[in-house]
Amino acid sequence: MKFFTFLLLAFVAVFGTACSTVESRIEDNPGLFEALPQGEREFVLQGRITEGMTHNAVFLAWGRPDETVRGSQNGKAFEAWTYLASRSQIVGGYGVGVGAGVTRRGTFLYQVPVYETVVIRQDFPIRSVQFERGRVTAWSDATLR
Repeated sequence: MKFFTFLLLAFVAVFGTACSTVESRIEDNPGLFEALPQGEREFVLQGRITEGMTHNAVFLAWGRPDETVRGSQNGKAFEAWTYLASRSQIVGGYGVGVGAGVTRRGTFLYQVPVYETVVIRQDFPIRSVQFERGRVTAWSDATLR
């Protein structure tokens, strides 16, 4: 029974979260999209970004980042957005459980082999964007092939 519970949890963790799309983000934020220059609109519609784009254009193209970092590099302030993907794996193994018994001579404890499963979730970066003065200066996308 534990196996099926963990399997269900893994399924929900991977597939059960609501995903936004370029279309849904544009539909939810029409003013942001209309304010973009035509060239940026074309990139956004394709789910792509390029250097020089604004925060709003990147948000519409790629969505809300999973992590945001602000800092300074070579005397220039920057902001970096990171997008994560996750992978879940069900791992099982045998361990030792404890049981108890009662006889005429009293109670006793004993060990029993137990098979248990655990869901391990690993997050890893797949996309990143770096901004300086509110514009994209660098980006990477591991989903491109």
